[in-house]
Amino acid sequence: MRPTLKISRCVLSRAASSKAAVGAALAPAAARDPGAHLRRSAAPEPAYLPTSAVSGEGRARSALFGQYPTRTKVNYAARRAKPASTAWRHDPVAVMQNTPLRRCAVSRCSLHTAYMLNLRALLVRDTRGTPRVIAAPDGLRHPRYAGRRTGLGAWVALRRDIVAGIGHSKRQLANITKGPPKIPDNLLEQVEGELVTRVAQELELLRARVAAAPAGEGVDAARVLRPLSPAEVDGVAHGAAPRSAIAVLDVRFGARSRLTEAEREHPTVRMLRREGANSTKEGDVPLFPLHALLGAEPRCAALVEDVLAAQRVFARRCAEAAGGHVTTPTDEVEAHRAEEEAALVAVQIPQIDSGRDGGVPLVVALWRVSLWRGEGWDLVEAAGEGGEGSKGGEGGEEAEGGGDK
Repeated sequence: MRPTLKISRCVLSRAASSKAAVGAALAPAAARDPGAHLRRSAAPEPAYLPTSAVSGEGRARSALFGQYPTRTKVNYAARRAKPASTAWRHDPVAVMQNTPLRRCAVSRCSLHTAYMLNLRALLVRDTRGTPRVIAAPDGLRHPRYAGRRTGLGAWVALRRDIVAGIGHSKRQLANITKGPPKIPDNLLEQVEGELVTRVAQELELLRARVAAAPAGEGVDAARVLRPLSPAEVDGVAHGAAPRSAIAVLDVRFGARSRLTEAEREHPTVRMLRREGANSTKEGDVPLFPLHALLGAEPRCAALVEDVLAAQRVFARRCAEAAGGHVTTPTDEVEAHRAEEEAALVAVQIPQIDSGRDGGVPLVVALWRVSLWRGEGWDLVEAAGEGGEGSKGGEGGEEAEGGGDK
């Protein structure tokens, strides 16, 4: 006997009434669009809680228990908010002090990573094909040209005499490999060469930024290097720096690097006093003699001239965009001749509203070259006495040999 399904009349009546209700609801839409009931309905509008149901901390009150759960809403406005002040990014010393703290593997003192050298284990093979682990410098070149190596590393103060003492103790670099790595014979020359290469890379990037700057921002937006006037050169000879400079570069290379007796007493970096500065810290402006720091490096000398030439082209583009006076070829030749004869060039303070770092990375790269040669460490010690407010000072003591940062 075939089984039968018995359905009560009340169930059938309820199903019929619900079907009629659905048909009545879809009738207006079907009249306008016959296929409206076949399409996917639009997403419902979000339901917003009343003000009384949200706490001051942004937590929604539970409708069942009347309590605030532990999960909070994400404050996207705070994430998008810009920091209160970014003026420290336009000061090379402040930029170097806002790097993390690490402990030197040789001297056991804590320094900011801008004043240190990172050594990492590198697996190489000798002429016989035998693999061996050596300690190689990492992070000296610009990240755009060379990436960082992976693995553990050790931090050492960026000073030639300290790096030369690596390897006297097996405990100095024991944390980067199971056994002490081999120190290359040309480690000092390799570090110095990469530091000089970093200066050349910063000049190349600076030239590219000046060439790509939009003409509508004005001439001062991309004016990073400025030749000093004869009056400013006399002021530098007496220890005074221009007010709008964060550094002064001595660009006399090759045959032009004939120095006086007073200049031979300061073969590397010496500090100048900025005009109108309120304190000694604000008034310290370094003078970098490029011929002494970089040696007879024709690449850097040519790049400095390329940056000045890019600024002249940018000034002409700004004049053409503004519809004002366009420089004639005679004016350009005279400006080019004046810049070629200039012995000192000032690195301008970047504009606060431009959002660019200007020549700050170039000055930091030159600082690191001078630190490698043993100059400028007195300024590092003076900054360390009152540098509690640096971002890198939080929790940096326990990171001795972390090579990932």
